[in-house]
Amino acid sequence: MPDEVKRLWPSAVDTIFGPEIPVSAVQARADVVQAQVRNSLENILNSRLSPVSVPPHLGQVRKSIRVFGIPDFTAYGFDNFEQRKELCHAIREAILSSEPRLTKVRVEDQNTSENLSRQLQFRISGDLQIYPEARAVSYDSRLDRATYVFRVIGR
Repeated sequence: MPDEVKRLWPSAVDTIFGPEIPVSAVQARADVVQAQVRNSLENILNSRLSPVSVPPHLGQVRKSIRVFGIPDFTAYGFDNFEQRKELCHAIREAILSSEPRLTKVRVEDQNTSENLSRQLQFRISGDLQIYPEARAVSYDSRLDRATYVFRVIGR
């Protein structure tokens, strides 16, 4: 598969639930792809991994929908910087394994002592792979602590 087409390939979620017409180089506009990736990020962040780990000898399973999402973090104490840092790492790993259109992913803790009581905020940034070249993008994500639902907003 040529690199141009591979860079435009939709994520697993978009392939399963998205439009029936595949994204082509002619149809791919940066804002459309960026909105699709925003939707994909929201799906990743609102999906939870199974607590049962995948054995190392099942390599293909490690690349399947079985490992889609982030670990369950409802027991975390989000006042603890180390646990928020651990969640940032888990979010980054989930994005790298599930969203091929976003590379050089960074997840930054955007929380202050004032906003920790209501919601958690993270900034997700990276390079959006759109032919002919990558484009720097950034998304703000907010976790409502009452419902544990993430909302992702493109910047």
